[in-house]
Amino acid sequence: MITTTFCIRVRRILMSRLSDRVMPLENVRLGYWPIRGLGEQVRMMLEYNGIPYQYEVNVPENWPEKKYLMGLDFPNLPYFIDDQVKLTQSKAILRYIARYTSMYGANDLEASEIDMICDVIVDLMSRFGKLCYNTKENFDANRAQYIESTKTSLKDFEKRLSTKKWLMGDKITFVDFPFWSILDFMCLLEPTMIDDCPSVKRYFADFMAIPQMKTYIESDKCKGLNIVGSAAAFNARR
Repeated sequence: MITTTFCIRVRRILMSRLSDRVMPLENVRLGYWPIRGLGEQVRMMLEYNGIPYQYEVNVPENWPEKKYLMGLDFPNLPYFIDDQVKLTQSKAILRYIARYTSMYGANDLEASEIDMICDVIVDLMSRFGKLCYNTKENFDANRAQYIESTKTSLKDFEKRLSTKKWLMGDKITFVDFPFWSILDFMCLLEPTMIDDCPSVKRYFADFMAIPQMKTYIESDKCKGLNIVGSAAAFNARR
């Protein structure tokens, strides 16, 4: 008799084998604002994997009308469209690409750990956004406290990266892209942000040295854009 447990095991084996195959993503369209923001991590992942894509810049003047004409279930930016899906929400997009490029861990346990790290990075990004998208008075009043608390938060990453090349070990996974991006944003805010974390600092430099990432970071796709929107009290570009 075929048991439920047996079926689950077979499914996991099949999914594991499928995850080892690099499958193509075709006719990719990525849409976002004309800033780095949340769209950058998706863009970097596509660049890293050599996946061709059309980048569609959206502006506040046309997005309110356009977003309901695209067939998106939950209209938002960034959006990702290919021959199979129409997705919004940056982390859902990253996970979708990761499943096709074997960048979501080797098994369910690793995938769960990656999800945990992703949520921690989301917290870092949310705190950064909350500081920047504020009045100038509140930004100035909260900047020092934000820097101090963030340096404390980075100690957990320092401990992890003291024994790992990337966040999950020797192989890059999808969480490395949003982590490098938010590190760069935070260092533009405060150049000493990672000075007390030598392993994080090494990681930051190693990521920039990856040929695909070096090309991207030195191009106008990165250098030519502000990190956040014009409404922010703090903004910067490389």
